[in-house]
Amino acid sequence: HLYWADLHVHSALTQDAEGEPDELLHYARDKAKIDVVVMQENDASSWLDAGAQGAYRGGALTEASYRLGVYLSRRYSEPGRFLALPGWEWSHRTDDKKPNHRTVIFGGDLTPIIRHSENGGNFDELCDLVEAAGGVMNTQHPNYRLIRRPCEGNIEVASGWGVFIHQPEKIHRDLSAGFQVGFVATSDGHRRDPGAGGGLTGIYAPELTPQAIIEALRRHRVFATNGSRIEIDARANGVFMGQDVPSDGEVRLSLDVRAPRPIVRIVLVKDGDEVLTVA
Repeated sequence: HLYWADLHVHSALTQDAEGEPDELLHYARDKAKIDVVVMQENDASSWLDAGAQGAYRGGALTEASYRLGVYLSRRYSEPGRFLALPGWEWSHRTDDKKPNHRTVIFGGDLTPIIRHSENGGNFDELCDLVEAAGGVMNTQHPNYRLIRRPCEGNIEVASGWGVFIHQPEKIHRDLSAGFQVGFVATSDGHRRDPGAGGGLTGIYAPELTPQAIIEALRRHRVFATNGSRIEIDARANGVFMGQDVPSDGEVRLSLDVRAPRPIVRIVLVKDGDEVLTVA
């Protein structure tokens, strides 16, 4: 089944965002009518410390606020109808001052948190924590550093703030280097409109349960849109997206697309270059 998700939204539990968490959950379920939402509160606001952000400087997500978000996510979830998965945003900047953020998402009983401001930005410790809890992570923003760990899931290629794949050089360098990732898109919403803030992820899963959605994210059975609900079924030699395709010869690609508006063109991209356009 194809499910629609906004995997990266913020409530007023994040220092510079708006909207009560239960308000956002109602909006995602009853207004935007998406299937999955993940409220991602920033673990700490160190990215704001360099600017004149007033009371936002030096802030951190308290344990009480984080646990409130986890509780409400579970309270509003209805397996088979609507899922709010708990998680948080790792908001660390690397030594070159560029962000290396991650969307941390959990599907089981364990929902641990470690703040980058408390562990010195130790990324391996973050991965150990997420993997022990059975979680998965997606990148955020156009700047990130992938590592070869099981918890690394997918690349955020678009959000409400920009379409990062319009400058695809880094993304295709990572793919060519052998990183196995899928593409997701989110609203990265800070303004009360999850599911309608630009950026949606299509997720293929056998059922709408936390475990099935986490497994689909882990296996890259996902695709990204900039907010349109375009249905995409892409295969190579008949093999569904997210799987490896062994081949010692020709690879035949098939694409089934169903869009709410007429399709203008389809472009095949290889190693960052547009190699085929079908009008």
